[in-house]
Amino acid sequence: MLQECSITFDSSVFPVKNYRYGIPDSPRWIHEVGDGLVEFPLPTYRLGKRNIPIAGGAYFRIFPYTLTRFGLSEINSTGHAAAFYIHPWELDPDHPRLSVARRIRIPHYWNLKATEGRLRRLMREFRFAPMGEVLGLDA
Repeated sequence: MLQECSITFDSSVFPVKNYRYGIPDSPRWIHEVGDGLVEFPLPTYRLGKRNIPIAGGAYFRIFPYTLTRFGLSEINSTGHAAAFYIHPWELDPDHPRLSVARRIRIPHYWNLKATEGRLRRLMREFRFAPMGEVLGLDA
């Protein structure tokens, strides 16, 4: 279906084990998944037999910034590119607070006030480009 829509790459696989999502055994690096579709997985750091998520979303807010910097540097040092994502609401520390279960509330609201500063620092310390450009698909 993605190819029918002329989509040539995707970044929806997170090679981690999480109670809500993840494909822990999926490759950690950019790879073809069939018929010309390229998967650009979200970045992880391999620790023993587990993949630790290192960049984006709640992981960017909850884990120390040094872990993100270390993990992205390690990935880049091997010649691989790393994706990074952030949800727009994560840049709004004053967005409405909902009454939800603790296991949802804590990771959702944790460290929101620091997110913008961390993102600005990340943008200064690393070079970023659109995925299509990284994959050599942009003309």
